[in-house]
Amino acid sequence: MGDHVDVTLDLLKSEYDRALAEGIDIEGDYVVSYEYPSDGQLLIMMESVFEGCNYADIGIETALQEAKIPYDKQWEQGGNYAEGVEYFRILKGGQAVTKEFYGEEETHIPFQDLLEARKGGLKGVDAFIDKELARREILSWPEQVKILKKLRNAAGSAADLNTD
Repeated sequence: MGDHVDVTLDLLKSEYDRALAEGIDIEGDYVVSYEYPSDGQLLIMMESVFEGCNYADIGIETALQEAKIPYDKQWEQGGNYAEGVEYFRILKGGQAVTKEFYGEEETHIPFQDLLEARKGGLKGVDAFIDKELARREILSWPEQVKILKKLRNAAGSAADLNTD
């Protein structure tokens, strides 16, 4: 049977359109567009909601990652696991990174982990904080657009990324 929850996927409209063009079933059960204000411009975003996904698996994550289509994925708590979020981004060099967090993991550090880092003195605490900040650092959508534009320009394809 499984543990079914609703999953929300957010991505740039240009990437949504690219996913459709590549045959990825990105439409979900319903889709809405919205504007994401960014440095005097608006990014057009698409939100697809997939209802009743077994263990928060939409079934298209791998296809999106292989096509290097960045997204944010959020899901609600299931019977056997916490709510969570997954970020997929394309970095400056064209490599991809996926970061996933459950429950309050994205915003909270377990006290025991901090106490363990304290054993290394100030350097240990600083190293721990640097590691945790890097683990939680997510490229913003405006920064992602800049990277995608540079990569596409370098590849000779200046596709519209739906900015006004």
